[in-house]
Amino acid sequence: MERQNFIERYGAVLLLAIIYSVGILGHSLENFLPLMKDLTPFVLLLSIVMVLWFTRSDWNRKVIIWAVSTFVVTFTLEAVGVATGVIFGKYTYGPTLGPGLFNVPIIIGINWVIIIYAIVSILTKVTDNLFAFVFLTGSATVAFDFVMEPIAMHLNYWNWDYGIIPLQNYVSWFIISSLAALVYFFLKQKPQKDLPIYLVIIQLVFFLLLDIILVR
Repeated sequence: MERQNFIERYGAVLLLAIIYSVGILGHSLENFLPLMKDLTPFVLLLSIVMVLWFTRSDWNRKVIIWAVSTFVVTFTLEAVGVATGVIFGKYTYGPTLGPGLFNVPIIIGINWVIIIYAIVSILTKVTDNLFAFVFLTGSATVAFDFVMEPIAMHLNYWNWDYGIIPLQNYVSWFIISSLAALVYFFLKQKPQKDLPIYLVIIQLVFFLLLDIILVR
């Protein structure tokens, strides 16, 4: 029984860790890099499907409405941002993240929801203070984006004008994720499943190591 519980709890985590470890190795080998870039949207999609499936007991009506609303808002802001350069700065998406709508890959909006959800999942276990909850969510989201940006540009996920990441990008993501956290706080939900948290940690390590291997 203990072994079964261990597999149920950590099997998905182990599988994700293996997938992203293979990704790190593949990205590090020049001959495999094109294949790794082609597989990127499928790996992200698989990661998201696994998270949604293994945490489905946490996704009640309130959380689903929050997640869908967060996706619609973030995706809309991304579309406006790409078209105008007003919200995040001037940038364009490359082909690496797969098909999109209004020049924004659909998968990126879903992944941002998972990232924010993972962060609020952690913070529901850490603090009941509204200000701390909102501020820490915004700060953690920006920290994740800060780590991801250099390697994202290197792999042609997206590209900033002149190769410079503007400060307004981080300010905007702080505000957006903080507002999402503010709404989530009042849902009074405490997720029981930890897989989203592990996914974000795995992705963070993935970007950190590739940043060291390919960019630095």
